[in-house]
Amino acid sequence: MPPDPRKSLEDIRHAAALIAKFVNGRTFDDYRADEMLHAAIERELMMSARQ
Repeated sequence: MPPDPRKSLEDIRHAAALIAKFVNGRTFDDYRADEMLHAAIERELMMSARQ
């Protein structure tokens, strides 16, 4: 049975919401200086790209 595309879209929406939460109040310089923030955002982007 093929995967339900609605599940993939919900996973992507969730990843985008997490990224928005991570970057709230942060600048691009914060992003560049904070390895953990960078890794968290990268992970969410990679996971949503797999969908």
